[in-house]
Parts: sequence; structure tokens; C-alpha cells
Amino acid sequence: MTDVEAVVDRLGDRGYRLAQLEAGVALGRLYLATYAHRDLGGRGLTFFDDAVTDLLSPRAADQTPTTMFVLGHPK
Repeated sequence: MTDVEAVVDRLGDRGYRLAQLEAGVALGRLYLATYAHRDLGGRGLTFFDDAVTDLLSPRAADQTPTTMFVLGHPK
């Protein structure tokens, strides 16, 4: 999650893309971690959903979800 308005205010129109890039790098690291542990699997997703912000508030107030990584053990 990131405060998109603050990022865009500070870095301009490219700030949103930078936030997405940073999230993508983090997802890549998580993918590598799940592959290192062969018993785990994972999926990265990009999305926008205000319901997530509502669920995680007040900690996530004024932030926007951009990516999500789900990992688990296949049965």
C-alpha cells in the first residue's frame, strides 16, 4: 500500500509508476523466496480496491493498495 497522492505530489506524474516499480521488485523477491522453498507457491496480483483500505484502516488511511502477494502450501 502506498499514499499515491503524496508520491505524485513529491515526484510528479511518474511517481505512481515508481510506486508500481517498487512493488514489482518486492513481488519479484517474494517469488524467488517461494521458489527457494519448493513446498511453497505464490502469486502476485496488481489491483485497486478501496475495500482493502477500509479493511486495513486506520493504519492504511489515505493509502491505496497497488499489489498483493499470496503464498501458500499446495495440498
